[in-house]
Amino acid sequence: MKPPPNLEVMPVAAVALVLVLIMMVISPLVVSRNSTPVNLPQTHSSERKVESSVNITYTGDGRLLLDDEPIVSLSELGDSIVRQVKKDPYILVVVRADTTIMNWRVLDILSTVRRAGGLRIVAGTKKFKEG
Repeated sequence: MKPPPNLEVMPVAAVALVLVLIMMVISPLVVSRNSTPVNLPQTHSSERKVESSVNITYTGDGRLLLDDEPIVSLSELGDSIVRQVKKDPYILVVVRADTTIMNWRVLDILSTVRRAGGLRIVAGTKKFKEG
């Protein structure tokens, strides 16, 4: 009985790697590129360079401020937010409230902003200091 023929693996692996390299070089050239002109839509977020925002502050002594200007009532706040939303529907509304303010007052402000059309509402916080 004859011993089985000895098959060298290295030349087969070298040929396989060369074929893989050839495929990697040729495949980008073979893939069809679409050169059809298309008028793509413009997005609102890509045009924005600086984030515009409205700051609502409720102080510990009960004063309500919109961009550091006093606001008399929640209805006046709502009217102001409506005007801001008409200018920019995606304006960021930042609500900052003193820690001594009751939560239901803050919820009233949040609901007023939402009813006025504010879509992006965030709560202003301070970073927690450890130690």
